[in-house]
Order: sequence, then C-alpha cells, then structure tokens
Amino acid sequence: MSVIIKKLGDGIKNVIINDPKTYNSLSYKTINELIKVLKKLDKDINTKVIILEGAGKGFSAGHNLKEVRGCKNRSDHLKLFNLCSKLMLQIVEGNKPVIVKVHGAAFAAGCQLVASCDLA
Repeated sequence: MSVIIKKLGDGIKNVIINDPKTYNSLSYKTINELIKVLKKLDKDINTKVIILEGAGKGFSAGHNLKEVRGCKNRSDHLKLFNLCSKLMLQIVEGNKPVIVKVHGAAFAAGCQLVASCDLA
C-alpha cells in the first residue's frame, strides 16, 4: 500500500504517501489510494483534521514520469491529469481541513498537491 493512515491524537489523522523509492511520486495507484483515503476520512465523524506528508527524504516528486512517458496520446494524458484534478478537488471541496507537512522538495504535481491543502 502506497498510502498509510495513522491516528495521531483525538480527531487527528496522519495520511502518509509511502513510496520513498520514487520520491513519493503520484502514480495512478497512489492518486487513487489518496482519493479513497481522503473520502473515507472526510466521512468519518471522528476525524477532525487530516495531516498529509510524504515518507523518506522529501514530500513528492510529482507525477510518476514513467507513467507520463507511457501516455501514448491525448486521451491517456487527459485520463492521468483528470485523475490528479480529482485528487486536488477532493482536498479543496472536502469538509475536513488538510494540513500538509512538507519536508524536502515538492515538485510539479507534488507542489500542486501542497497548494490544494488548507495549510502548509
């Protein structure tokens, strides 16, 4: 699993992007897991705030470049970028505040993820 949830305290959940080998790149799998986890926590009455962070040396390298290079046509690119937009909208439109804990670098879509959160 590339996303881990930890309970930090009363009402505080820590969501960790856990793929340090790829500098926590946002692959299809990771983006889908983040959307699923954030939706689940948004519906959880015991969760009051979400803290998002990346494992390892830095926050996120952005899109997984191997997957981006694998996009053969416009339709493939749209699929990837629409999924990424869905993640950002889940954060922006969600009912729970999302605080992002950035360490190291946040590149490209990783930076976009930071900008989508309520507080960095």
